[in-house]
Amino acid sequence: MPRTALTVLTTSRTGLTPAFVAADAVNNHEFPNASQNVVLHVKNGAGAPINVTFITPGTVDGQTVGDRIVAVPAGGERIIGPFRNTHYGSGTNGSSVYFDVSSATSITLMALAVGQA
Repeated sequence: MPRTALTVLTTSRTGLTPAFVAADAVNNHEFPNASQNVVLHVKNGAGAPINVTFITPGTVDGQTVGDRIVAVPAGGERIIGPFRNTHYGSGTNGSSVYFDVSSATSITLMALAVGQA
């Protein structure tokens, strides 16, 4: 089943209204990262901590690189990234970041890129 794609929002000097979306623990997620300047903002409104697992599809000297796991505490939030495509690049063009959430209950997400100066 395909992953749920997040739309990357871009900041600007005129301001950006944050737009969080509900997490999907069944299909999990991906976001485009061609610019390699995208961060993920995770808000955990649940009463228990969750893990966000970022898939690292590469190998080093024939050895699998372990996935990056970031814990988000109950009632807390984390801004995670940016992500190099050499380590996290997935998908058909190698420039998407794939990630999984351990639970989707009361979890919201936003992918955010810093706009040009």
